[in-house]
Amino acid sequence: MSDRGREVFDWLLIRDEIVKILALFEQQATQSDRGEFWKKQAHRIRDARFVDLDEMAVCLIVIGETLVVEFGDYANAGYVYGVPAHSPSVRRPANLPNRAGSFKQRGYHLKIGAVVYPFKDRIIHAGDWQTRTGQAIAQWAAGWSRR
Repeated sequence: MSDRGREVFDWLLIRDEIVKILALFEQQATQSDRGEFWKKQAHRIRDARFVDLDEMAVCLIVIGETLVVEFGDYANAGYVYGVPAHSPSVRRPANLPNRAGSFKQRGYHLKIGAVVYPFKDRIIHAGDWQTRTGQAIAQWAAGWSRR
């Protein structure tokens, strides 16, 4: 497969994951603001994975060199981690945690397989969170260039 063909194929896989993530947030009226928010940010997403765990869904969203972990339960904050250079796609991680709580490593690093993602911040879904998070995402995306 050519480089361009691989790029298109990867984008289609990512788009499929984004559709699952948006559907999760839009299926409940209390989460429609998150669905609208991520729709507006979809063009900045460079990798994504929807993980349906028994206790709740987990969404892994990569923007720039930043991994955002969002949860299907609205009461949960989003967790923000750095993405190490040359890390594999979040769509194919080895040894993915099987509990939603494993993705909540406030103040600690998140480990998926052999990759360690350093903790950066949390997204608190209260007040004007869309503006604050949108501004942060713009910075994360601006700092990343295609390799």
